[in-house]
Amino acid sequence: MNPFDEGGARFVIHQGDAPASSFGVAARRDVLARMTGFAGELRAPPTPERLDAAARARFRRRHLACQGFVAARSLVRALRLSDSVLVRTCAQVYRKLARALAG
Repeated sequence: MNPFDEGGARFVIHQGDAPASSFGVAARRDVLARMTGFAGELRAPPTPERLDAAARARFRRRHLACQGFVAARSLVRALRLSDSVLVRTCAQVYRKLARALAG
């Protein structure tokens, strides 16, 4: 989950685990909870520090893709354009770039 500000409001963005998953955007005030562990287990939630190298690389790619998505939203907002198609296209391009750079 990546928080960002837009138009004076606070939002969070997230992306699922599937390779072709899309971004989700929600108002921060609408987020009801945050994962702190697994039910019935004494295991802590995964964090980048606890991931193996391959999973950490996937996390970095997804984080970069989310940052690209937010940057595209900001650009579209600054240009006063409709954000649907342009933002998704920018995010897809940025995701491919992030995948190539994060190796």
